Amino acid sequence: MIFVGLLIVRLGVFSWIEAGLWLGSCLIVEAYLIWLLHQLMNKHADEGDLSAPVELDQVKMFTVLLCWLAAIPAFFTPFHPMPGPVVGLLISVAGLISIASQRDMRRWAFFTNAPAHALALILNLYAVAGPDSRAIFLLVGVVFIANTFTASVTTSRALTGLVESRMEAARANLAKSMFVARMGHEIRTPLNGVLGIADLMAMEGVPEKQRAHLDLIRQSGRALLSLLNDLLDFSKIEAGKLTLTPTPQNLRLALEPACAAFRIIAEEKGLRFRSDLGAVDAHFDVDGPRVGQIVQNLLANAVKFTDAGEVALTTHRREGGIAIEVSDTGPGLSPTDIEQLFREFSQIERNGQVKTGTGLGLTICRELARLMGGEVSCVSTRGQGSRFILSLPLSPVRPLTVNPPTVPGMISGRPGPARGNSGSPPIRVLVAEDHPTNQLVISGLLKLAGVDYRIEADGEKAVEAWKRESWDLVLMDVQMPGMDGLAATRAIRTLEQAQSRDRTPIFGFSADAMSHQVAEQLEAGLDGHLQKPIQVEALFSLLEALER
Repeated sequence: MIFVGLLIVRLGVFSWIEAGLWLGSCLIVEAYLIWLLHQLMNKHADEGDLSAPVELDQVKMFTVLLCWLAAIPAFFTPFHPMPGPVVGLLISVAGLISIASQRDMRRWAFFTNAPAHALALILNLYAVAGPDSRAIFLLVGVVFIANTFTASVTTSRALTGLVESRMEAARANLAKSMFVARMGHEIRTPLNGVLGIADLMAMEGVPEKQRAHLDLIRQSGRALLSLLNDLLDFSKIEAGKLTLTPTPQNLRLALEPACAAFRIIAEEKGLRFRSDLGAVDAHFDVDGPRVGQIVQNLLANAVKFTDAGEVALTTHRREGGIAIEVSDTGPGLSPTDIEQLFREFSQIERNGQVKTGTGLGLTICRELARLMGGEVSCVSTRGQGSRFILSLPLSPVRPLTVNPPTVPGMISGRPGPARGNSGSPPIRVLVAEDHPTNQLVISGLLKLAGVDYRIEADGEKAVEAWKRESWDLVLMDVQMPGMDGLAATRAIRTLEQAQSRDRTPIFGFSADAMSHQVAEQLEAGLDGHLQKPIQVEALFSLLEALER
């Protein structure tokens, strides 16, 4: 447009002021149109829906305005001597070609965008042609306009097909995500029964002959839970829905549970386990559980594929961040193996190990690290072990002054009777849970912990029980018939304010464990979330926190 503006000034069609006004108007409308399209795409990209009548009407209106503005100089060129009409002819031809190639799904948009350029084309053809050739020139112009209309319709059809295909893919992806989330919930419910009862049996004691069988059940159940978590995380990553919740926290505390767990596993396997967390013994603004998830996955692989020697977890401060390194003396990896290592569903046979799992663990680790602005890399040589390095751009921050967390870190051992040693009354726990298997599991665990508990099968009964008595803790299932857990929580919070009662800790007790589901639970008034299958250590840690 700038070149056209300079050319029509040079030919005397417009003055400098007129050309400046025309060019400025075109650029302003075009800039606004680009901004409007950008806003529209951002607003509706995730909805798989183009039903935004207000925004789309504005786009159509400003597109027509821009097309008509661009044709203005071509209406003045026919009334100037040569080569003015030729220049006008080129302007109108270029305009028609541009309109024919516009990415517009409306098949009849040509009739709103192109009339100005089509009319300018006829006027300039009339001015260029002599008296004897005007009929032929005008016929050529009409044929050209018809061809550009045909091209416009073809482009519209192709774009419509492309958009419909993308919308269909978006709907399919949404359906897949919903299916994975739903199946995750459904699988967690029976898995809670398997792991819960197995943990109860292990705590209550079983004959030595059956302990190995019971341990196999627990290990297999936890392996299944790990696979399920990997699939849910990968689904969220693929859909762009995985979010992090960074808060100022001591990163050492987030890594110690993984060290404690894998130290025992490594020593049982005859391996030395070495750890140095000094470099992360400070507060960082980070999602600690997600960092712990990455390190836990790296340690699990290191222990699994190392038969002799040691596994080490070390931390270092670097310029611009920190590095957490997991090293082992295992079989090592070739350059080809390293290239495949972080690909989804890719598994590498190492040290004669049978391929197991989903092949998603390291893919998820790398994606999580990149969401934090970092990276996971591997340095390895065949026969000389491997080093996996998690690099994060973190600097120490000042800790926030907050109350101690409601659920502290994992604890070892079994709790004795809650408050039983001090002579004070036992902790009172109200459980809202409708599934018989889950009722059996949670009642067994609470009985083992020595608390006074009551189980209600729906949210309405749980609210009534809360009204009648005082409770130290409420474990609230989210999905229940009648009044669900979120509605029951809101009702309790409303009654607390109306009756000036102290706030009762309410924890979600649910298989709905995806990040957006937990966020929805917290917004409803829950104080935290216990994931099904229930982790015995997390439940006992919560009860221990209430004792203090």
